[in-house]
Amino acid sequence: MFVGIRLPELEAETKDRVQILVRDLAASNAAAELYELPPMHLDQEQERDRMMHFVRAQVPTATEANGDRLLQLIDRFPGVLERWLSGTHRETMESMEDLERVAADAQRFRYREFDKLLPGLPPDQRRLAMRICDLPQMDESAWWAYEGMLVSGLEPGLVDELSIAGVLETTVPAPSFGHDTRHQAARVWFAERPQFQGALKGETESLIYEASARFHGIDEPSLPFGIALRAIGEAAGLPLVSQGPKALLAAARYLFQDVASDMPGSLDSGIRPALAARPESVALIARALYNRGVSKGQSGDAPGEIADYTAVLELPNAPVEQQAQALLGSGVARIQDGERDNACDQLREALALSRQGSVAGLAEVIQHLLDEMCSKREESLDD
Repeated sequence: MFVGIRLPELEAETKDRVQILVRDLAASNAAAELYELPPMHLDQEQERDRMMHFVRAQVPTATEANGDRLLQLIDRFPGVLERWLSGTHRETMESMEDLERVAADAQRFRYREFDKLLPGLPPDQRRLAMRICDLPQMDESAWWAYEGMLVSGLEPGLVDELSIAGVLETTVPAPSFGHDTRHQAARVWFAERPQFQGALKGETESLIYEASARFHGIDEPSLPFGIALRAIGEAAGLPLVSQGPKALLAAARYLFQDVASDMPGSLDSGIRPALAARPESVALIARALYNRGVSKGQSGDAPGEIADYTAVLELPNAPVEQQAQALLGSGVARIQDGERDNACDQLREALALSRQGSVAGLAEVIQHLLDEMCSKREESLDD
């Protein structure tokens, strides 16, 4: 005899009672065996194609949809197919957005254990859970980089406590909610509940400030924090953060030259509050302004390019490297714009800065420009 039990049940109490009865039966009777069905197996191309053919034949909206995107939405969870195929949704879904919305509803239902696990967490456990789901899934190297900022200001031992409570599925090599969809579902769970939205906003902003303060330049120790900031900005369920953190998220996009996705003005309007909250974030902001200046120069906006380089120079305590690069960029832009005298002055300043510390490699480039552009100008004036 086979008995099938569908999980999760609608009521947590019923779900628990059924599971207890089934496990007691399996424990007390040697003839009884318990099998937990895994998610759908879609590793083989033939099996994936067969399912895509079925979905497109049964769900009109999916006929022209991208197959990879459909597989991503299904994510091996039969509950998504069930909702798409139900009479309620099959004929009413009219766009890709509708397919995504119904799939997201199914995935949220998939992880209903959060309704029981998350509300009663002690404050520090809840804060750490929020911080972990703010970031993308971590491997061992990412956990090594992020552990300090994730546990900052919290009691020790919280990772193990969250694992014991069933919130985290693994702790080695890094704390994890499990599957990517469960990770995202945890964040969305917090974001959709008014009683936790303020706390999530606070933890997200704190994490943004911590990551930005740990970014010191384009080097191996700093890059993980730039990546973290970009991931926070792109994740589902991002709370409406304040101007300062919003500017730092915009800065992270400029860090990777992702200019098109920035909301107009979000960087400029938030620089002052960001620096007031965390002066150490100046390195990230300086790099972002410099990169934006380069992009403006490439698009032919010379005044905008020079304005961004000038903004770098006006930042309090901007890294010497960024000041030298901004002076170099501004000098070159001014030469191209016919302002040779001002350009030469800036190149000389850049040369002096480039001879300091880690930016000495710039000196040869700047000296060459001075020899080519400015020495000839001085010889012409002497004549």
